[in-house]
Amino acid sequence: MTINSEGRIYDWKSHKHCDILVEKLQMFESAGDEGLTSEIFRENIQIEWEIRHKELTGRFPHHSDYPNFSIILESVLKTYDMPKNQ
Repeated sequence: MTINSEGRIYDWKSHKHCDILVEKLQMFESAGDEGLTSEIFRENIQIEWEIRHKELTGRFPHHSDYPNFSIILESVLKTYDMPKNQ
């Protein structure tokens, strides 16, 4: 993927399903001056999972409810009907 921002060009490798999530969740718009880092991406995915968890259970997850990140990511992908290997 190549992004031109403020006259600077960024190239990086990413999974297609992750690129689609970035667009659906409008992560570039909320990334701020530092741009979209892997840490910000992971935080956004976790927040999305927390919101879905609350919608399903009526409460935000307790710390002990958190699975590892790959399970959180798969759950968010399912929310958007996207297979992980897309």
